[in-house]
Parts: sequence; structure tokens; C-alpha cells
Amino acid sequence: MEVFVILIPIFVALLLGAWAVLAPKPVDVVAETRQVHEHIAWLEERLVHARERNWDEQMMANLHLQLANARRKQQALAGA
Repeated sequence: MEVFVILIPIFVALLLGAWAVLAPKPVDVVAETRQVHEHIAWLEERLVHARERNWDEQMMANLHLQLANARRKQQALAGA
């Protein structure tokens, strides 16, 4: 019987800990939008720099892919 007295608080603590870890985090849309906007501006600056320095096609394609992903994320946030 004493075993249950010891195990129940441990089980409850584990349950609460798991709930705290697995609970969805709230998203601050304004901060996220600002961060995505700054990331897009930075990527556009990198593209200008890459064109000036004649970076290879793979590096340019990678920048274009990152920019497209950031713009998709920006559109998703605007719809939220």
C-alpha cells in the first residue's frame, strides 16, 4: 500500500511534465511576421551580393529556394 503513496506523486509529476512538453506553443503572429520580413530582406540582399560576385548556380538556386520558402511562410502568416 505504501508503494502507491510513493508512486502516485511520481506518476502525476511525469504526466504533468509530459503535458507541459507536448502542449502546443502559442505563436506570436506579429513577431513571427516581422522575423520573416527581416529574413526575406536579408535573403534579397544576399541575392544582390551573389549576383555581383558571380556565385555558382547551385548557391543561387539555394538562395532562391530559401526566399521562396520564406515568402510562402509570409503568405501563410498573412492568412492567419
